Order: sequence, then structure tokens, then C-alpha cells
Amino acid sequence: MSAETSKGKAIWIIGSKADEKLVIPGIAIHEYLGIPYDLRVSSAHKTPRNVLDIISRYNTRKDPTVYLACVGGSPALGGMVAVHARFPTISVPLEEKYLQEMLLAAAVNASGVAPLVSINVKNAALSSAIILGMSNAEIEERTNAYRKTFPDTVRQDDPVVRRGIRKNVLEYLVEHPIK
Repeated sequence: MSAETSKGKAIWIIGSKADEKLVIPGIAIHEYLGIPYDLRVSSAHKTPRNVLDIISRYNTRKDPTVYLACVGGSPALGGMVAVHARFPTISVPLEEKYLQEMLLAAAVNASGVAPLVSINVKNAALSSAIILGMSNAEIEERTNAYRKTFPDTVRQDDPVVRRGIRKNVLEYLVEHPIK
């Protein structure tokens, strides 16, 4: 099933062009899973009417939709989208320098404003895929298959780490002798 024929859509809204490179890893997951997506640029502070226009356009959709509000500055976009959208919103603060403040600001909203929050664009993409999969069996199947690959990686890493631990500890002790 191609992304064009799949029901369900992810709407990525970034606060500025500078945020584009930061969300590509998450968008790549949607591409891999065959989930249609749009990427829009708008700001809750600088272009609030444009944000509302974007939301009203997608609010007319009949198919399930998830908004991902990703910003490097103030996380106000997530709350603004969530309060006006008829679909779930995931607020994704991107600014690593002020991550604690951004996370707190994204998570604290007025009553009735309920965006989900993720500080990792890949996890935000995965969460949106799980949400969209609730009403689309094909998205659910692809998402579940993708999620099943994670334990394989851990299982493969175990013997490698076990074999190399002593060597790594000895190298560490050479560089950092215990006194």
C-alpha cells in the first residue's frame, strides 16, 4: 500500500525552516511506514493566523490525522494546535540547549488543552503511527513489524558487549588510572 492510498495522515508543523533538519529523522519513519505526511512552517507567535488557517484546512479531513508541533524556540505551538485541532497533537520541543524548560512548558497547559509531549522526533513519529494504526490495519501492521525490530538489536548487542567489556575497561583504566 503506497503512502498516497493509505488512510491517515501526519501533519508536521515546524516553527521555522531551521527546524526542518531536526524533524527529518521522524519524517523518515513515516516515509518508511508508508504514512502520508505534510510538512508546514508556521509560528504560534509570529504567524498565529497562519497556524489557525493550517489547522482549519486539516480539520476538515475525514481520515484520521495527527499533528506534530515541533519547535526549537518556545513550545507554544503545541498548545495552540491542540486547542484548535479536532485530532490529536504531539508537542515536540527541539531545542536541546533549553530542553528542561521547553519540556516543562510543553507539558503544562491550560485546562482543556491536551497535547501529548515527546522530546524525541522519532518517538513522536512512532506515537503518531500507533495512533493512526488504531483505525488503519495496514499502518498498524507495518508499525508493529517496525517495533518488533528493536528487541532484535538489543539481543544482537548483548554478546558483542559481553565479549568486549574487559578490553574496554582495561583501555579506560590506562586513560583514567585509579589512584
